[in-house]
Amino acid sequence: MFCGTNPVGSVDGVYAEGASQVAEYIVVRWTSRNDEPVLVATKDVTNIEPRGVILMGEDPDQYITAPLFNPKSYPSLRRLH
Repeated sequence: MFCGTNPVGSVDGVYAEGASQVAEYIVVRWTSRNDEPVLVATKDVTNIEPRGVILMGEDPDQYITAPLFNPKSYPSLRRLH
């Protein structure tokens, strides 16, 4: 996962809401947040390239308020395979 050219973490999972098959969220193991799982909306993805997923924001600090992902806090989200 990248913000512009800055690597920020690795994708841990892709999630949909309820029975939907549409990816709505990505869980990222955010490096600067001790590899904690962070929930990022797929609408923030600008591109998927061979090097990884690219977010719209160029500055990783833009995502400082992205919520930590705890599956118990988001019971309607389902991991896509």
